[in-house]
Amino acid sequence: MKKRVIGFLLISFIVIAGFMYYNNAYSEFQPLTFENDVYKKIEVNAVFYQNLKTVLDYHQVQYKISSSGKLRVKRKINTDKELVFNYTTKALDTMWVKNHRISE
Repeated sequence: MKKRVIGFLLISFIVIAGFMYYNNAYSEFQPLTFENDVYKKIEVNAVFYQNLKTVLDYHQVQYKISSSGKLRVKRKINTDKELVFNYTTKALDTMWVKNHRISE
């Protein structure tokens, strides 16, 4: 009986730790647009990524920059397509970026 409880606790711990690691791992930000009730990936330029940094800083979203210069956010952010679309829209809106730039 004691071995079963320890086994159950160990398996539960491994599953929870794996889930937390998966959600908190970083993945490349994929800009999205919303057309015809479908989210679609879009191509963007380097200015977009500079603006995206402003958007993420404003919303206090942690990000990393990969060795290839791409922005990486936590996977749980990337899986929320509506949120990614919202950040993409703001990064494409130069007036929003200008009005919300955080001075350092």
